[in-house]
Amino acid sequence: MIHNIRPTFIICCLLTITILCWGNALKIYFKAIAAQILINITWEQTLEGNPQPPWPWADTTPVAKIRNEKNGDSFIVLSGGKGNSLAFGPAHIDGTKHPGDKGTSVIAGHRDTHFAFLENSEMGDRISIQSLSGIWSSYEINKLSIHDIRDHKFWHIDSDLDQLLLVTCYPFDTIDPNGPLRLIVTLRQTIDFDSVSASILSPEDRFVSSLK
Repeated sequence: MIHNIRPTFIICCLLTITILCWGNALKIYFKAIAAQILINITWEQTLEGNPQPPWPWADTTPVAKIRNEKNGDSFIVLSGGKGNSLAFGPAHIDGTKHPGDKGTSVIAGHRDTHFAFLENSEMGDRISIQSLSGIWSSYEINKLSIHDIRDHKFWHIDSDLDQLLLVTCYPFDTIDPNGPLRLIVTLRQTIDFDSVSASILSPEDRFVSSLK
């Protein structure tokens, strides 16, 4: 009888542990989904002129939307490049220009989540940014560089340049989450000549142009 009870007891214990582990994993998963839904809703409210944090106790607010034109993925950019913000999305670094504004804007993101796509970045790839005003701007990658944060001179930001800098940890396959290397993707703002031409045409000219 004892020999029959022990295997059953062990199996029950293993099943209980498995359920608890899966339950915790599912809890984290659904919390992440709920957070993204709230962040996206808050971004839409922000565009309507009603900025607010995604949940009452959040210490961050949406400041932009970033879209990778290579695969169509998009993420809401949160304020403050801190751990709390980075856990839920790319984060705008305080002290740099707001995304979409004139000057240099810096956005950081985790290499294994929101900025994982940067691993396959190539010169000429395009990123679009929607600013707080709702206007979209297009940027093109013109430089990929690796920097060591232990070098105090590793990074100089020229605030006079109209550029976007995307920063993430490097390399992407390392097991060390706090390594010293950073991938810095530099993008220059591009001009959509079709949009510019359309903006200066009269309504009659636009209609004629659309028939071509």
